Amino acid sequence: MRYWLLLSLVAALVIGLGSGFELLFRLAFLIAVLLIVGPIWAWARLRGVRVTVERGAGITQVGDRFSQRVTLSHHGRLPRPLIEFREPSDLPGHQTGAILNLREDGSRSWKATTECRQRGRFTLGPAVIVGSDPFGLFRVQRRVAEPFSLLVFPRQVEVPGFALPSSALPEHGHRQRRGNQASTSAVTIRDYAPGDGFHRIHWPSTARLGKLMVKEFELETSSDLWLVLDLDRRVQRGQGEKSTEEYLVTIAASLAGKFLRAEYSVGLLVGGASPVLVPGGRGSRQLRRILEALAEARATGDGPLAQVLGQQGHHLDHNSTVVVITPSWESDWPEALGQLVRRGTQAVGILVEASTFGEAPVPAAAGEALATTGVPTYWVDHGDNLAAALARPRSRASAPRPDREALAV
Repeated sequence: MRYWLLLSLVAALVIGLGSGFELLFRLAFLIAVLLIVGPIWAWARLRGVRVTVERGAGITQVGDRFSQRVTLSHHGRLPRPLIEFREPSDLPGHQTGAILNLREDGSRSWKATTECRQRGRFTLGPAVIVGSDPFGLFRVQRRVAEPFSLLVFPRQVEVPGFALPSSALPEHGHRQRRGNQASTSAVTIRDYAPGDGFHRIHWPSTARLGKLMVKEFELETSSDLWLVLDLDRRVQRGQGEKSTEEYLVTIAASLAGKFLRAEYSVGLLVGGASPVLVPGGRGSRQLRRILEALAEARATGDGPLAQVLGQQGHHLDHNSTVVVITPSWESDWPEALGQLVRRGTQAVGILVEASTFGEAPVPAAAGEALATTGVPTYWVDHGDNLAAALARPRSRASAPRPDREALAV
């Protein structure tokens, strides 16, 4: 806009000098005043305005609500009309833009709430306020809050009926909390917490900092349970919440939460173009590691499940249980899983049938191959109640079907 004003000023002066028309000189004077006063007016409108953005924790879960409170205030004798607040964000549904009028010595505050419907890592901000002159010709903005990172974990549902084969259950006394065990190498130190053994105290750090510090040991890689998630792009169907990808991630997150709360050691292998491995661990910290990996996992490349099992199978413990969660109708991956079973690994299959999400072959061959090797198999269709679908293993022809309520508890 200012460029047009400059061109208009030059044109008015040139034509005025050539024609001697007095009105053009007055117009040029008015444009010159606007060019000088407009930016100053826009800047002065923001002077003294303070902004406070109060946000909650940087972690939430699909289905929960993220809230923040924004307060604009100023202390002065003159009002501040038409102050615009902006906060760009890639979080779906997040809207915090507003245009406010601040009275003298006044403030305005509002709460913005967004329902988190998509997992992933999102950025809010940087937040800015914008002021303008009365004609809207000049705009000045000022940053008032730095970018904020929000991590949205996948949804978790209760699956009380899902159970591992009895032969896969750890022996009595096998499960222990990892935090009370020491491995061969300490990787960090932390503050002492009630229950920590005195043999774990790191005395040099305690003397230096003046408070008790304990050694944090490297997590063991052994695991009672491995969750193998198939994110091969070629076998995914559906879009958004109604996709095999979201069902797979929700099932993996739900099982991780269930068995970590039961004090199992749980590891995660996410298959696809670039497999992701989360070594086995226990407790709330391990659940957070797994949920972080699942929040950002995407089916963006080709990585056949059979290939992933073949190349990454050496990471899976021979005496553990592997739960494979896949929509794949290909017939070669059950053979790769069978090789792990023959090495002593227990296995469970969860087939999310892609043909109920879109056009895809029915995985009859895969189901028959799993049944032949004695692998318990659960079937999940689009719209199934997950708690009911994962209540007991069954053959594809068995009935009745679970209640159909998408991702319900």
